[in-house]
Order: sequence, then C-alpha cells, then structure tokens
Amino acid sequence: RPPVPPEASAPEAAVRVRSSRRLAAAVTPEMAVAIGAEIAERHGALPEAASNLVGIARARALAGELGITNVAITRNRVAVSPVSLSSEERGRLASFGGVYFEKDRRLQMPVPYGESVVGAVLGTLDAILSLASVSPV
Repeated sequence: RPPVPPEASAPEAAVRVRSSRRLAAAVTPEMAVAIGAEIAERHGALPEAASNLVGIARARALAGELGITNVAITRNRVAVSPVSLSSEERGRLASFGGVYFEKDRRLQMPVPYGESVVGAVLGTLDAILSLASVSPV
C-alpha cells in the first residue's frame, strides 16, 4: 500500500489516497514532479511530509530509469546498486566522495551535512545520470 500524504496537503481522505496512488504509479521523475505540482496547485504549498513523498516517487522512477534496484542509507552514505561505472566515471564520482565497489556493482556517496535523506538519494541518482550526459558517445 502506498504511503498517504498527510492531512495538511489535502483535507479529504479520498483525495490523499488518490494522490498517493498516482505518486506510486509515476513511471518517470517528471511525472512525479507534475503530480506534486498539481497537488500544490489544488491545495496550496505542500507540507514537508508530502514533499518527501513526491521526492521518493521521483527517486523511485529515476532509479528505475537507471536500472538501479537497491537504494539504502547507511552511516551517512547513500548506497545504490547495481550500477556499472567506467574508471573515468568512478574518478569523477570519487571527487565528490563517491566510492565504487566493483564486485557488488555498488556506489556509495556521502550524505552532505544538513541534507535530507530524500535529497541525498536524489543527489546520488542525479550524479549518476549526469555521467551519461558527459560520457563520450
């Protein structure tokens, strides 16, 4: 069952449940953002908990696009797998504190001080995605 946004984001229970189902079904990061924007347009600014649900939906969709099936937070680090990185890509991510474990095809990135968990996960996924945009074709 998908998490339900808090009452402050939409007063009617049916609206909250429908919104959470739509977020859970978002297959692209853009779709998750658009659903969040629609909720905010109808009901006002999203409270933090509802914004986190939008971020989680975005992260889930982005991870799926990247083929990542496991996301975990341990000891102030975001770990994602499976992910395959070239030595050049590993070097780029290492400059941001990333550590790649080739055997497990797992990347760990530090959670920046003061960053939310959702923000750190999205930052890690965005960093992986940015590698594709700078890799030579």
